[in-house]
Amino acid sequence: LTETENNSGIFTGQVKLKKANNINVSPRQLRARVGETITATYIDAIDADGNAAVDTDTATVVKGVTGTVAITIDEEMNFIVTLEDADVANTGTIAEIINSSVETAGVELILEEGNPGCFTKTFTIDVETLWVDKVLGVNPEGDTITATYIDALNDDGVDEVPTTASYVLQGIIVPLC
Repeated sequence: LTETENNSGIFTGQVKLKKANNINVSPRQLRARVGETITATYIDAIDADGNAAVDTDTATVVKGVTGTVAITIDEEMNFIVTLEDADVANTGTIAEIINSSVETAGVELILEEGNPGCFTKTFTIDVETLWVDKVLGVNPEGDTITATYIDALNDDGVDEVPTTASYVLQGIIVPLC
């Protein structure tokens, strides 16, 4: 566990789940089956009152949901990247990688959560600079913008599965002056 801020007394951490039949488990992973209960216990040797305290919480393992990603364009020529993944509901923001032929390595795009598990980011291409949100260059002769989301847990119980969506630009009209 890691303390969120100095002397905050709030610690967070995570343990990745692996299928119960998976024998390759690292120290930060736990084998569990859908429906099993996982219990976390914190033992405080001396609490604020000077007493020993034990705090316990439980969670039931649920089946993962495969996330989907899409790139669409609206009537005002705004591009909209949408990600839906119930596994990450109520997290606020999520990162995807978006790339083009100019930026093949890609750049991180932060999507904001609207409805639980539904994240979106709207952006435009600046026709003068040919940049998306000043971070992603595009080819004016036509390009393909691809968004990639790494699904931490899909519905098959497989972790870190890349899901992609692409949008083909047919060419961008650049003003002469």
